[in-house]
Amino acid sequence: MKGKVLIATSMLLAILLVFLNTVWATGPRLTPQLFEAEGTTKIVIYEYPPLTTFDIPDMGLCPEIIQAAFLAAGVPVTVENQVVKSLAVYSLIQDNSAAMLGVESDFTKEQLKQLKVVPCYIMEGRYFYCRPNHKKGLGWDGQSDSLKGYTYGALAGEDTTAYEHAGIKTVTGDDFVSLFTVYRR
Repeated sequence: MKGKVLIATSMLLAILLVFLNTVWATGPRLTPQLFEAEGTTKIVIYEYPPLTTFDIPDMGLCPEIIQAAFLAAGVPVTVENQVVKSLAVYSLIQDNSAAMLGVESDFTKEQLKQLKVVPCYIMEGRYFYCRPNHKKGLGWDGQSDSLKGYTYGALAGEDTTAYEHAGIKTVTGDDFVSLFTVYRR
């Protein structure tokens, strides 16, 4: 009796595996061409608030400028927000997007050899410091060496080499909000 149950169970399992095989098969790859009009230029971005983000109409300042420039030139464009940087880089390198809004440090040296980097905006940074810790002000003369021993809060993926060479300690945060958490020595 046990043998018959074992044989029946084995046959049922084999039949299920044959029918489930079609479930494991993959369909055709979904590509942007299935969703975009012919001749539309695809530009990818990633979350870099407030410059590029889902939280602002038209996905932020930079995509709005890019879309206006392409509209003025009469070229149809699609700006696609990839949420994370690695997906945007993948979309540019592997998925044949026309361009990506980002910074050179988003790419490896090998990837940069394949790309043409065109500056389209220049950001001016601001530094914040804890005033109670510096009652007379920060006393910064514009030279990074004068900040030796201080701590700089960097976004994940940001190139901090210049700060580290100047003797400035760096801490990394995932977003702007995390960089404003209270830092105590």
